[in-house]
Amino acid sequence: MSIRGKNYRLGFDTGGTFTDFALFDESTGSLHVHKVLSTPQDPARAVIKGIRDLVERVDINPGRDHLTIYGATTVVTNAAIERKGAQTALLVTEGFRDVLEFRREQRYDIYNLFMTLPEPVVPRRLVYGIRERMNAEGQEVLALDPESLEQAIARMREEQVRSVAVCFLHSYINGAHEAQVMRRLEAALPGVDVTLSSELVPEMREFERASTTTLNAYTRPLLREHTQNLRRQLKALGFKDDFYLMLSSGGILSSELASKIPVKAIESGPAAGALASTHYSASMARPNILSFDMGGTTAKVCVISEGQPSVTNQFEVARVARFERGSGLPVRIPVINMIEIGTGGGSIARVDHLGLIQVGPRSAGADPGPSCYGQGGTAATVTDADLVLGYLNPDYFLGGTMKLDLAAAARAIQQTIAVPSAISLEDAAWGIHAIANQSMVRAAAVHVVEQAKDPRNFTMIAFGGAGPLHACRVAWSLGIGTVVCPYGAGVTSAIGLLVAPLVIDFGFTRRVPLSNLDWEHVSAVYAEHEATGRQQLIQAGADPAKIAVTRTCDMRYVGQGYEISVPFPSSAGEDTIAEVLLAAFNKEYRALFGREIPGVPVEVLNWRGAVRADSPALTLRSATSQGTHNLHAAMRGTRKVYLPEQHGYVEVPVYNHDLLPSGAEFRGPAIVEQKESTTVVIPGSHARVDDQLNLVIQFD
Repeated sequence: MSIRGKNYRLGFDTGGTFTDFALFDESTGSLHVHKVLSTPQDPARAVIKGIRDLVERVDINPGRDHLTIYGATTVVTNAAIERKGAQTALLVTEGFRDVLEFRREQRYDIYNLFMTLPEPVVPRRLVYGIRERMNAEGQEVLALDPESLEQAIARMREEQVRSVAVCFLHSYINGAHEAQVMRRLEAALPGVDVTLSSELVPEMREFERASTTTLNAYTRPLLREHTQNLRRQLKALGFKDDFYLMLSSGGILSSELASKIPVKAIESGPAAGALASTHYSASMARPNILSFDMGGTTAKVCVISEGQPSVTNQFEVARVARFERGSGLPVRIPVINMIEIGTGGGSIARVDHLGLIQVGPRSAGADPGPSCYGQGGTAATVTDADLVLGYLNPDYFLGGTMKLDLAAAARAIQQTIAVPSAISLEDAAWGIHAIANQSMVRAAAVHVVEQAKDPRNFTMIAFGGAGPLHACRVAWSLGIGTVVCPYGAGVTSAIGLLVAPLVIDFGFTRRVPLSNLDWEHVSAVYAEHEATGRQQLIQAGADPAKIAVTRTCDMRYVGQGYEISVPFPSSAGEDTIAEVLLAAFNKEYRALFGREIPGVPVEVLNWRGAVRADSPALTLRSATSQGTHNLHAAMRGTRKVYLPEQHGYVEVPVYNHDLLPSGAEFRGPAIVEQKESTTVVIPGSHARVDDQLNLVIQFD
């Protein structure tokens, strides 16, 4: 379609505290950033407000200019955690009604007799057994019984079910019975959403497949309504095209397609941040990156090795023990592998029964927020501590559009931390800041080592509203020598959306030993999935000549209960595929566990792939800085900040990142302010601005 005027790309990331925006003008390379408080009760309200603000600020004319919009949303995650999804039913093979309650035999806390587990999103009264049966080879043992299906339909009508999940035994091999049920449900229950496990996650392991399918069904009506609401309001602003949503794997889909598979967007915001770090990794020729994203509620750390983030297919949501693996609802989808830490700007500090300061994981969120927000909050948070320590400018938060109350922050810390601990206000504030840092250091170190990496070989890219403020001390403690704070660091996740490729990912189970690999059959299944993916991408506007396919597989030694992901060798031919896969498995196994197990046969469980288009190009340049200002012009003055090295407050220079020219250099300590974030350059470090206006900090 011919478009008059300019082309713009806009990304928005809905977070727990703020909704971030990044607007890229393709004709000038200018980047416009914006941030508004999130509206948890109606996330679309904050999105539309921010888009309206930017449209007016930049003077975008919907009749003249073309605006492509990409979004990351917390709607799916919040619905699962808060149990605010739709009334959902689950149809299973007769005799398997307890699949969600039985879970697996593993216990995340084996010695706790009172261990709690998350309640399934579908109560047992809404789980219906249907008489049918396929065996493990996909052969029909018992035909689908229409009478038992009709009985379930009648009861679902009575219960006013809005969404249905279907998960039959062994349907990952043969989904014919699930397809029959779909046709009948569409006729008998018009308007009710239906999710089939054989289409969503055709993989073995009954509980994980049922959990993933029910979560998709449970959240599907909400995401559909959310996207329809956004499309309607965007149309009212004059924009006619559909928008795109980020998936947890780091790709995007049209909101219409994504709303059918909401479970695949459950970690869309963190994925966007990791994707932005991948973009910076390539643009700065730094292949090994530790992505550090600290926002208002949590911090996320992701390892990017050789220019690519690792992707896992094992994820949990709604954990009852927040950081305990096995305490949540499993989701079998491709997710960028990262660790989430319960430390953000809004994390609440307290004094425990031993008189020790603890920080998080509870957060003040966006409402009421930290005490310094002046919205009724009275708890002492990390942001309150950073303000008292002088790291934040109370008159320049969000570029001066939101004033912070220094007196309220000091009062909260004094009353809840300093007095109970019998320490000074400054020591209490520094204690909160330091404890938050160490929480992130410990978690990040474990995450990096679990992936057989050494943090000392990595560069940290720090972003999020609070990331650059804490990054230097976190990186120094990890032994990392260089920290990069991108231009627009406070909205980097939104920037990540602007470089996200269109992606269709898939997976299927075909359990075969390498010694008896029927590659002709596996290749035919691959071809079917890849053809479907190509067709969907072309319909979404992708250039057919620029669509690429990547493959991986899940492998293990026969007898093991856990498999590892192995990159699929693209150069392997039919005659050598087994040998090449074995060599790739041995390499990955050695990297993770330091050894092989000779003489034990190897098997493949799951075959995976992704069909993706090219990533859009993005060369960022500030909307205000043209590289003509000198360092003196960028200086905003000085401010007293707390430095433990000096045992007190010290006057340090404060710079405006927007006015720092490429090539500018200075030594720490210093403060560098952007509208949406603040960087603390610690003593013993050297900072310079690169040609992309990123702030690069190196330790002596």
